[in-house]
Amino acid sequence: MGCILQLAPQVFVAEHPNGAELVDSNSGSWLHCNKVSAQILAGISEGRDVDGIADLVSEKFQVERTVAKRDVGKFLEELQRGGFLAPKTSTDPRGFTLTARALWELILYDLTNARAGFGGVCDLAFRRPKSRHRHFDSPQPILDSVNLAACFYPKTILCMQRSVVTARLLSRYGFDCHLVIGYRPLPFFSHAWVEMEGRGVVDDSPGYAKQLRVLKKL
Repeated sequence: MGCILQLAPQVFVAEHPNGAELVDSNSGSWLHCNKVSAQILAGISEGRDVDGIADLVSEKFQVERTVAKRDVGKFLEELQRGGFLAPKTSTDPRGFTLTARALWELILYDLTNARAGFGGVCDLAFRRPKSRHRHFDSPQPILDSVNLAACFYPKTILCMQRSVVTARLLSRYGFDCHLVIGYRPLPFFSHAWVEMEGRGVVDDSPGYAKQLRVLKKL
């Protein structure tokens, strides 16, 4: 999913000790939610994005973040199919420009990966456009644009693609950042994220930087 979402205005939540019930006042349809699903609903009400909700579920129920994010994605898809969910939209024209650019960067990544493989992708990340002028006070509009673009992209966005695109956009709009690829030897696991000086990991859980060894930094 990736973008920040909210419940549709006609949907009401009735909480109870074992979870919650969602009711669509227009259609009369309803959905039973267990305790995990109810926690996801709480994350939505707090305005968290998918990654933020996954962090919430992982901490609350003591499960690995990858498992939490998978479960969050499945439940959000169920909400979307049932008409319980509505995407938040921005009226700022810059938001539309950023999202369009993020979509192009996602396409460029896939084209580069198909033509030149992992080496080409690393080169794409290393030779990213850089601006001396910072266009935004915070990197958040750029992070939000990547999340929103991922919602519309027809393919599943994996960590490397998201991080390369995020790093390229941050650099383009004047933010100094690094794309980091980390790994765990046994059992083997690898992951990519983006770090900014003074902020640490900006596009993912900070736990990855603490738990994984750095393989490559671009």
